Amino acid sequence: MDTPDGYTYSVDRDECIIDHSRTGMGCLNLFLGVWLTGWTFGCIFLVHAYFTGGKMEGGDPIPLWFVMAFVGPWFFVAFMLLYSNFARKRFRLTSDTLHIETQLLFLHWSVSIPRETISEIKQIKDGGEGDDSFPSWGLRIRSSALVNTLVHRLVLLNNFGRKNRMRTILARLPYDHSEWLATVLSGWSGVAATLCPKPEAEPTDAPESASRAF
Repeated sequence: MDTPDGYTYSVDRDECIIDHSRTGMGCLNLFLGVWLTGWTFGCIFLVHAYFTGGKMEGGDPIPLWFVMAFVGPWFFVAFMLLYSNFARKRFRLTSDTLHIETQLLFLHWSVSIPRETISEIKQIKDGGEGDDSFPSWGLRIRSSALVNTLVHRLVLLNNFGRKNRMRTILARLPYDHSEWLATVLSGWSGVAATLCPKPEAEPTDAPESASRAF
Protein backbone atom coordinates (compact mmCIF):
# COMPACT_ATOMS: atom_id res chain seq x y z
CA MET A 1 0.00 0.00 0.00
CA ASP A 2 1.34 3.41 -0.96
CA THR A 3 1.60 6.07 1.74
CA PRO A 4 -1.44 8.39 1.35
CA ASP A 5 -1.07 12.10 0.72
CA GLY A 6 -0.72 13.96 3.99
CA TYR A 7 1.55 11.38 5.64
CA THR A 8 5.30 11.38 6.14
CA TYR A 9 7.12 8.97 8.40
CA SER A 10 10.62 8.07 9.48
CA VAL A 11 12.09 5.24 11.52
CA ASP A 12 14.86 6.07 13.97
CA ARG A 13 16.18 3.13 15.97
CA ASP A 14 13.24 1.95 18.09
CA GLU A 15 10.89 4.85 17.29
CA CYS A 16 8.66 5.46 14.30
CA ILE A 17 7.49 9.05 13.78
CA ILE A 18 4.42 9.58 11.61
CA ASP A 19 3.33 13.13 10.76
CA HIS A 20 -0.16 13.69 9.39
CA SER A 21 -1.71 16.73 7.70
CA ARG A 22 -5.37 16.75 6.73
CA THR A 23 -5.92 16.50 2.97
CA GLY A 24 -8.52 15.21 0.53
CA MET A 25 -11.70 16.78 1.96
CA GLY A 26 -11.82 19.89 -0.22
CA CYS A 27 -15.55 19.63 -1.02
CA LEU A 28 -16.46 19.40 2.66
CA ASN A 29 -14.20 22.33 3.51
CA LEU A 30 -15.71 24.40 0.69
CA PHE A 31 -19.21 23.62 1.92
CA LEU A 32 -18.32 24.59 5.49
CA GLY A 33 -16.68 27.80 4.28
CA VAL A 34 -19.71 28.85 2.20
CA TRP A 35 -22.11 27.94 5.02
CA LEU A 36 -20.03 29.85 7.56
CA THR A 37 -19.88 32.94 5.35
CA GLY A 38 -23.65 33.11 4.97
CA TRP A 39 -24.25 32.32 8.64
CA THR A 40 -21.78 35.04 9.65
CA PHE A 41 -23.85 37.73 7.90
CA GLY A 42 -26.99 36.37 9.55
CA CYS A 43 -25.36 36.42 13.01
CA ILE A 44 -24.06 39.96 12.53
CA PHE A 45 -27.55 41.14 11.56
CA LEU A 46 -29.14 39.34 14.52
CA VAL A 47 -26.61 40.58 17.10
CA HIS A 48 -26.97 44.14 15.81
CA ALA A 49 -30.75 43.88 16.06
CA TYR A 50 -30.47 42.52 19.62
CA PHE A 51 -28.36 45.45 20.82
CA THR A 52 -30.44 48.07 19.02
CA GLY A 53 -33.78 46.98 20.42
CA GLY A 54 -34.96 44.70 17.64
CA LYS A 55 -38.28 42.92 18.02
CA MET A 56 -39.57 39.43 17.34
CA GLU A 57 -42.56 38.92 15.03
CA GLY A 58 -44.89 39.13 18.02
CA GLY A 59 -43.45 42.47 19.09
CA ASP A 60 -41.42 41.15 22.03
CA PRO A 61 -37.73 42.07 22.36
CA ILE A 62 -35.31 39.57 20.85
CA PRO A 63 -34.31 37.23 23.72
CA LEU A 64 -30.68 36.37 24.40
CA TRP A 65 -31.34 32.62 24.06
CA PHE A 66 -32.57 33.21 20.51
CA VAL A 67 -29.34 35.02 19.62
CA MET A 68 -27.21 32.28 21.19
CA ALA A 69 -29.13 29.62 19.27
CA PHE A 70 -27.69 31.15 16.10
CA VAL A 71 -24.26 32.19 17.38
CA GLY A 72 -23.53 28.78 18.97
CA PRO A 73 -23.54 26.83 15.68
CA TRP A 74 -21.28 29.52 14.17
CA PHE A 75 -18.55 28.74 16.72
CA PHE A 76 -19.02 24.99 16.23
CA VAL A 77 -18.70 25.14 12.44
CA ALA A 78 -15.84 27.65 12.65
CA PHE A 79 -13.92 25.22 14.86
CA MET A 80 -14.66 22.36 12.46
CA LEU A 81 -13.34 24.41 9.55
CA LEU A 82 -10.21 25.46 11.43
CA TYR A 83 -9.54 21.89 12.50
CA SER A 84 -10.15 20.50 9.04
CA ASN A 85 -7.68 22.93 7.47
CA PHE A 86 -5.00 23.48 10.09
CA ALA A 87 -4.87 20.49 12.47
CA ARG A 88 -1.62 18.56 12.40
CA LYS A 89 -0.97 15.25 14.16
CA ARG A 90 2.19 13.40 15.05
CA PHE A 91 2.08 9.72 15.99
CA ARG A 92 5.21 8.47 17.76
CA LEU A 93 5.46 4.72 18.12
CA THR A 94 8.05 3.47 20.57
CA SER A 95 8.58 -0.10 21.67
CA ASP A 96 5.80 0.11 24.24
CA THR A 97 3.78 3.36 23.81
CA LEU A 98 1.82 5.27 21.20
CA HIS A 99 2.21 9.02 21.67
CA ILE A 100 -0.32 11.21 19.82
CA GLU A 101 0.38 14.94 19.57
CA THR A 102 -2.13 17.34 18.02
CA GLN A 103 -1.37 20.92 16.95
CA LEU A 104 -4.10 23.41 15.98
CA LEU A 105 -2.71 26.90 15.44
CA PHE A 106 -1.42 27.91 18.91
CA LEU A 107 -3.21 25.04 20.69
CA HIS A 108 -1.39 21.81 21.44
CA TRP A 109 -2.46 18.67 23.26
CA SER A 110 -1.16 15.13 23.52
CA VAL A 111 -2.00 11.71 24.88
CA SER A 112 0.06 8.56 25.43
CA ILE A 113 -1.42 5.08 25.07
CA PRO A 114 0.62 2.09 26.30
CA ARG A 115 0.68 -0.69 23.72
CA GLU A 116 -0.39 -3.34 26.22
CA THR A 117 -3.64 -1.45 26.98
CA ILE A 118 -4.89 -1.43 23.36
CA SER A 119 -7.63 -3.98 22.74
CA GLU A 120 -9.27 -2.74 19.52
CA ILE A 121 -8.35 -0.77 16.40
CA LYS A 122 -11.44 0.11 14.38
CA GLN A 123 -11.99 2.12 11.23
CA ILE A 124 -15.37 3.89 11.16
CA LYS A 125 -17.44 5.57 8.47
CA ASP A 126 -18.25 8.99 9.91
CA GLY A 127 -19.62 10.78 6.85
CA GLY A 128 -21.72 10.16 3.77
CA GLU A 129 -24.72 8.59 5.50
CA GLY A 130 -28.24 10.00 5.70
CA ASP A 131 -28.27 13.73 5.01
CA ASP A 132 -24.47 13.89 5.01
CA SER A 133 -23.34 13.91 1.38
CA PHE A 134 -19.57 13.93 2.06
CA PRO A 135 -18.19 10.38 2.48
CA SER A 136 -15.44 10.17 5.09
CA TRP A 137 -13.82 7.72 7.46
CA GLY A 138 -12.07 7.86 10.82
CA LEU A 139 -10.10 5.65 13.19
CA ARG A 140 -10.74 4.69 16.79
CA ILE A 141 -8.64 2.88 19.38
CA ARG A 142 -9.99 1.14 22.47
CA SER A 143 -7.64 1.31 25.45
CA SER A 144 -7.89 0.81 29.19
CA ALA A 145 -5.32 3.57 29.82
CA LEU A 146 -6.50 6.52 31.88
CA VAL A 147 -6.37 10.03 30.41
CA ASN A 148 -5.26 12.71 32.86
CA THR A 149 -5.29 15.86 30.73
CA LEU A 150 -8.24 18.24 31.02
CA VAL A 151 -8.81 18.36 27.25
CA HIS A 152 -9.14 14.61 26.92
CA ARG A 153 -11.33 14.27 29.98
CA LEU A 154 -13.72 16.77 28.40
CA VAL A 155 -13.61 14.87 25.11
CA LEU A 156 -14.32 11.59 26.88
CA LEU A 157 -17.16 12.77 29.13
CA ASN A 158 -19.46 10.14 27.65
CA ASN A 159 -16.92 7.45 28.55
CA PHE A 160 -16.37 8.32 32.21
CA GLY A 161 -16.68 5.31 34.44
CA ARG A 162 -15.80 2.82 31.70
CA LYS A 163 -12.70 0.70 31.99
CA ASN A 164 -12.08 0.60 28.25
CA ARG A 165 -12.35 3.91 26.45
CA MET A 166 -12.74 4.28 22.70
CA ARG A 167 -10.70 7.20 21.44
CA THR A 168 -11.09 8.77 18.01
CA ILE A 169 -7.62 9.52 16.65
CA LEU A 170 -8.63 10.39 13.07
CA ALA A 171 -11.93 11.77 11.78
CA ARG A 172 -13.60 13.03 8.59
CA LEU A 173 -10.88 11.96 6.15
CA PRO A 174 -10.63 9.92 2.93
CA TYR A 175 -10.68 6.14 3.33
CA ASP A 176 -6.97 5.52 2.78
CA HIS A 177 -5.88 7.85 5.61
CA SER A 178 -7.42 5.72 8.35
CA GLU A 179 -6.81 2.44 6.51
CA TRP A 180 -3.07 3.09 6.25
CA LEU A 181 -2.67 4.14 9.87
CA ALA A 182 -4.85 1.26 11.11
CA THR A 183 -2.61 -1.21 9.29
CA VAL A 184 0.55 0.34 10.72
CA LEU A 185 -0.84 0.37 14.27
CA SER A 186 -2.05 -3.19 13.90
CA GLY A 187 1.43 -4.36 12.89
CA TRP A 188 2.97 -2.44 15.80
CA SER A 189 0.50 -3.48 18.51
CA GLY A 190 -0.35 -7.02 17.38
CA VAL A 191 -4.07 -6.15 17.55
CA ALA A 192 -6.01 -6.96 14.38
CA ALA A 193 -7.56 -3.89 12.79
CA THR A 194 -11.24 -3.88 11.80
CA LEU A 195 -11.64 -2.08 8.47
CA CYS A 196 -14.71 -0.80 6.65
CA PRO A 197 -15.44 -2.10 3.13
CA LYS A 198 -13.36 -0.22 0.60
CA PRO A 199 -15.30 2.35 -1.42
CA GLU A 200 -13.59 0.95 -4.52
CA ALA A 201 -12.21 -2.58 -4.59
CA GLU A 202 -8.47 -2.33 -5.07
CA PRO A 203 -5.79 -4.82 -3.99
CA THR A 204 -3.60 -3.47 -1.21
CA ASP A 205 -0.52 -4.55 0.67
CA ALA A 206 0.37 -3.67 4.23
CA PRO A 207 2.87 -0.81 4.75
CA GLU A 208 5.57 -3.19 5.98
CA SER A 209 8.30 -0.56 5.87
CA ALA A 210 6.72 1.15 8.86
CA SER A 211 5.26 -1.78 10.79
CA ARG A 212 8.39 -3.93 10.54
CA ALA A 213 10.34 -1.33 12.47
CA PHE A 214 9.04 -3.09 15.55
